[in-house]
Amino acid sequence: MSGLIAVGLPSTFKDSPSGKFSYKVVTISENKINSEDPNKKLSDELGFKEKKALVLKIGEEYQAIDAFCPHQGYPLAHGNLVDIEDFGVCFGKAIKCPAHFWTFGLDNGQCDRSPHKLKVYNCTTDSSGTVFISPKPKDV
Repeated sequence: MSGLIAVGLPSTFKDSPSGKFSYKVVTISENKINSEDPNKKLSDELGFKEKKALVLKIGEEYQAIDAFCPHQGYPLAHGNLVDIEDFGVCFGKAIKCPAHFWTFGLDNGQCDRSPHKLKVYNCTTDSSGTVFISPKPKDV
């Protein structure tokens, strides 16, 4: 699958501490070249920035988001999966940061308490069951 990042087969995913999902953390490199700034690090100068994505398997579905809370950098893989609901109606799933309990929607990355937002990535599988994610975040 051209242009996508191979995450692996579902059997390679780890069980979360909460037991509500399994996951895998993958490295994403973004190619952004800007040689105008003399204060940039060499990795930035070469145009590559690494970041991590958390790929979650919830039942038979896959979701991918930034791997760390934008508030203070805690690993969201150690978070808890919760429903986004109002008066008993479920609107989607969210992950709750294990440090300060901020909740981020899996479909749009939006935080429930602040303007912080996670990047959200498209996931797909091929005929063998291998999971892939897009290196570019969704526009949400």
